[in-house]
Parts: sequence; structure tokens; C-alpha cells
Amino acid sequence: MNKHTEHDTREHLLATGEQLCLQRGFTGMGLSELLKTAEVPKGSFYHYFRSKEAFGVAMLERHYAAYHQRLTELLQSGEGNYRDRILAYYQQTLNQFCQHGTISGCLTVKLSAEVCRSICQKICAAQWIKGLAA
Repeated sequence: MNKHTEHDTREHLLATGEQLCLQRGFTGMGLSELLKTAEVPKGSFYHYFRSKEAFGVAMLERHYAAYHQRLTELLQSGEGNYRDRILAYYQQTLNQFCQHGTISGCLTVKLSAEVCRSICQKICAAQWIKGLAA
């Protein structure tokens, strides 16, 4: 593994974990598999995350931040009025589902059943409200 800065290592763990989680589910992703795939030592994982569940929460927070950014960009620079832009966003998601039979990359669905429900609900609600308020 290349030398990563502290932020890069954390981000690398989260990105690797997201890919593994989307493939196998959160409980199907073992910590040793994550560390081997990411080429990061176990101590580094625990430097950034106190537990696997805390790692799952961090993945959700990262996922929602990216979702919020995409939605903000769409609303600020898309074609038509805001209603048209939101409908276009959901039409794009529907088209993806019809084409592939699945909505790929939906970390919320993968994690919501496996990460502590109360934590997941708090994160989802907070991020949704933040997005609507913006």
C-alpha cells in the first residue's frame, strides 16, 4: 500500500468497505477481509473507528454526504425548474432500476437492516432534514 495521509487512510477504508458491503452485505464483510483488501493494518482501523458498527455509521454518513452533494448540484444546475430537476433525478434512478433490475450503490438499503436501527434512523433522519433545509 502507498503511504496515505491520515485522511486518505480513513477515506480508503470507507471506500473499500462500501464496495465490499455492496457486494456481500455488512455482516458478510469480515473485518479481516476489509483490512486485507484495503491493505491497512488492524491498528489503523481501530484508530479511526471504535468498532465495526461505528465503521458502518461512518459509511452511512459518507454515503449521505455524497448523496446530498449530488442532489444539491442537480438542484442548482439542472435543466428546468426545481420540480423538473427532482423528477429527473428520480427518473434516472427508475431507469437504472429498470435496466439493471436493482438500484446499485444503495448503501442505505444494505446497511439499514444490519447496523443498529436507532443509529441508522438518526443518521437518515438528520441527513434527510439537512438536505431539505438546504
